[in-house]
Amino acid sequence: MKSDYEIKRDRLINKVKKAVRELEITYGLKPYVDKDRETMIGSAVDNVYVRMVGYSGRTIEQKHLFTARA
Repeated sequence: MKSDYEIKRDRLINKVKKAVRELEITYGLKPYVDKDRETMIGSAVDNVYVRMVGYSGRTIEQKHLFTARA
């Protein structure tokens, strides 16, 4: 038996997975993690983007989704 917290967490994770699939299929955007970047105050963070990359490997479009502390 799952707790209320676990049920809500699993629902939110499933929504994120569904959104990622929709971005990939509908718009050709794929998630990309820019690992271990330093901010102006010196803390390490990971930035998560979605990118559309052309056939030549050139980035056509990039949108920042969120920043996670490493």
